[in-house]
Amino acid sequence: MAADTHIQAEPASDSAADQGSEPEIAAAMDQEAPEEVKDLDRPITWTAEALANRAWRAAVLGLVLFPGMFHLYSLFLLVNMMFKDEEVSPSGMRKVYGALALDLAVLPIVALIVLAILSHV
Repeated sequence: MAADTHIQAEPASDSAADQGSEPEIAAAMDQEAPEEVKDLDRPITWTAEALANRAWRAAVLGLVLFPGMFHLYSLFLLVNMMFKDEEVSPSGMRKVYGALALDLAVLPIVALIVLAILSHV
C-alpha cells in the first residue's frame, strides 16, 4: 500500500558558477548606488522653521507626557535654532516664544518637585 519513496536532498553547491565569479562580484560592488540611495547618505538638516515647530510641539506635549524631559528637548531645539542663519516666519516666532515660555515655566516647577522628593529620601 505505501509506496517506497525516498527523498534525497542534494547538498548545497559552493561553486563559483552558482554564486558568481569573483570578477562579477567585484564589478557589482564597484557600481554606483542609485540616486535614491545617494540621497540617504546626506545628513539630515532641519530648517529654523522646522526646529521652531518641533520645539513648540515638544513643549506642549511636555505638559501632558514626561514634563521636564520634553521641555529639555524643546530648549535643546531652540538653542540649535539660534545658530541657524535663516529667518523664521512670524508664526514660527510665536511658536518659539510660546515654547520658551512653557519651558521656562515648567522646568523650575519640575526641578522643585524633584528636589522635594530627593530631600525626603
